[in-house]
Amino acid sequence: MNRPISALPKRPARGTARTARTRKDAAIHLVRLEFDIGRLADGIAQVERRRDLYAAELAVKTRERSRLLGILGA
Repeated sequence: MNRPISALPKRPARGTARTARTRKDAAIHLVRLEFDIGRLADGIAQVERRRDLYAAELAVKTRERSRLLGILGA
């Protein structure tokens, strides 16, 4: 049995970069790009904050290790 023909037109694959042909398409594409840029910038900022927290925690743990090794070595 054959499938019935869909009433909806096929959409292009998302992986392909479609060039904007009209001003409306360009505006839509620009909004999507701005959203992606913001999302990526937020992700980078979050990673940098996490890196700073980890660096501070590493410094504390290193100092604590040195102190404990000093006690054990004395």
